[in-house]
Amino acid sequence: GYETAIDSLLRLAAVELSRAIESQLTKHGVQERLTPHQLRLAKQFVADNLHRDTSVSEIAAHVNLSRAHFARAFRGAVGMPPGRFLLEARIEVARELLQANQ
Repeated sequence: GYETAIDSLLRLAAVELSRAIESQLTKHGVQERLTPHQLRLAKQFVADNLHRDTSVSEIAAHVNLSRAHFARAFRGAVGMPPGRFLLEARIEVARELLQANQ
């Protein structure tokens, strides 16, 4: 009776609190990160396509995310926007080519 009703209310309150916390964390970007698998796929796609003009939208599509969500999640996982990551990867390849031709 009485204890069952209290238990039910406590469980309901716990579920609602959990949802509210998850919503706030997501809203503030705390959970905006790629999964390790998505990050590996994205980095491999970049590495495999440095020979051409790859876009952030293409990388996002490769890991099945929208461009906007991918950009936020990538920045959360790597600490820099995907466009900057692409640029730095291209610069590194150019540096290696220059060193190899010296």
